[in-house]
Amino acid sequence: MGDYLTGLCADLGANSELLDLLQVDVEPLLLKTERAIPIALIVNEHVTNAMKYAYPEGTSGPIVLSLKKVAGGMLELSVADEGVGFSGETTSQGLGTRLVKTMAAQIGGRVETLPAERGYRAAVVFPGDIGA
Repeated sequence: MGDYLTGLCADLGANSELLDLLQVDVEPLLLKTERAIPIALIVNEHVTNAMKYAYPEGTSGPIVLSLKKVAGGMLELSVADEGVGFSGETTSQGLGTRLVKTMAAQIGGRVETLPAERGYRAAVVFPGDIGA
């Protein structure tokens, strides 16, 4: 998953000045293809949104994608930034939000908007039935 998500982020940031600030922190994991594809769609949505909205023109900072094991045999996929944060309601029902919720449900997960010291952090927590 590390190589897969690193390559995906490189593609997403190819035309952005934020590419050098995009960090991928993924534990060594092998996931089945039917789990990797929804994860990639979730990453695409969250990283793209962070690159578009986290840092207004003239500002920059890190965007961190992580995939880690957490308690209870679960995995947490998160995207965090230290940008301007999210001032709107987190109950948005836009296409991207619906896509993330649908993909999270497909892998048995739930979407969480988590407190961040600065900026914004969104995560999907899902069962970690690891295996190729």
